[in-house]
Amino acid sequence: MRASSRQIVASIQRRLYASQAAQSQTEHAPLTKQSPKVTRLPNGVTVASVENYSPVTKLAVVFKAGARYETGSNLGITHCLRNASSLSNNKCTGFGLTRSINQIGGSLDCTTTREHMIYTTECSRDHVDTAAEYLSYVSCNVGLKPWELKDMQPRLNVDLAVLAEQPESHLIELLHESAFRDTLGRSLYAPEFMVGHYDVDQIADYVNNHYTAGRMALVGIGIEHDDLLHYAKHFNPTSGPGVPTAPAKFSGGNKRVETGGPVTLAAIATEAPSLNSKDLLALGVVQHLMGTGPYVKYSSGASSNKIVAAASQATNSPFAASCFSASYSDSGLFGFTVAGQPQDMDKVLKAAVKQFGQITKGNIDEKDIVRAKQQLKSALAMSLESSDVCLQDLALQAINLGEVQSLEALSKAIDAVSANDVLTVAKKVITGKPTMAAIGSLSNTPYLDQLL
Repeated sequence: MRASSRQIVASIQRRLYASQAAQSQTEHAPLTKQSPKVTRLPNGVTVASVENYSPVTKLAVVFKAGARYETGSNLGITHCLRNASSLSNNKCTGFGLTRSINQIGGSLDCTTTREHMIYTTECSRDHVDTAAEYLSYVSCNVGLKPWELKDMQPRLNVDLAVLAEQPESHLIELLHESAFRDTLGRSLYAPEFMVGHYDVDQIADYVNNHYTAGRMALVGIGIEHDDLLHYAKHFNPTSGPGVPTAPAKFSGGNKRVETGGPVTLAAIATEAPSLNSKDLLALGVVQHLMGTGPYVKYSSGASSNKIVAAASQATNSPFAASCFSASYSDSGLFGFTVAGQPQDMDKVLKAAVKQFGQITKGNIDEKDIVRAKQQLKSALAMSLESSDVCLQDLALQAINLGEVQSLEALSKAIDAVSANDVLTVAKKVITGKPTMAAIGSLSNTPYLDQLL
């Protein structure tokens, strides 16, 4: 009887505690959505953040030090730096770096674009101090050991072997080389003849000239802006703006690589607006107007993809076609890619080029423009659901534009794009000087002068 009474009392107490906990939870203030915040520090570093209340914090250091800044004497050095990010630096050994990041359950990575070196770390909010500390080591205290650098370089051959098995990636490399030659035409991968020849002095010279405060941004998501500003004090890049940047010049031309095989890939593009151009969003509408792939699984996408609809009239064989756009700080590319049977490439490419020409004549239905706007807004919103994409977008806006536009602001700007804006940009871009790249069995793949 006594034990039964204690059980009853304990049960009542648990219920009271549960009701008190539920009551306290309902009394918590709702989390308000935070807008992106950007601060320019006195030393020239840009700091940007978005507090999204995620249990995981992601930080990134971005330098304007991508492949476009390489010269003839250090080709592929950014590829080497990308692979060397886990080696020893001036503050800790490679073993100490790996062990410390693993102990907090975090990760540390380095990626490159044609314009940027991006060092990224992520961890739980409880360990941001440690993650930020080691992020500063790998990004602002680069100091490689000669023997480690020598042993690491064979890894570059693995990346080159992977690239050789990815013709779609190889095609984009060829297209940029054809379009710009140097600057934005520099490859993301080291040439084979440079592997094994990078040394610590060469690395140090590149870092000192490009890893500078005026070319750096520190960004974070899942962190308060004031906290990020506090951590920014521990990042000490080389002072100054760094070496001058050579402007990208669009040249155009043909690049062809004969590899044989059952599938041929080709891409045709013209120069597109830069990231800070007022025409950028209108061009995005044009891209979705022409088609970026199927939106319904297993469908051809012909109902909303004008390139596919045109090419399907030229062949009954399987093929894929899509419009693409790539914008950089001072230039860009806009065009389409096609993958198909080698014997059909002549017909498919001619049909796609003809369809691109049609849009410059004003043959645009208002309903198609409305659809393209909705698809562009949906594509932006769905891409930003990924925290990795969100972090990279925050970084690129901060370092290239010095400000960050919210998704709501971008959606309103897209709604403001008129049919006349779309037609004007389409005429300006599509009638520009073209460039072309092709890879595969090319006996039936025409050259540019045979298409235009």
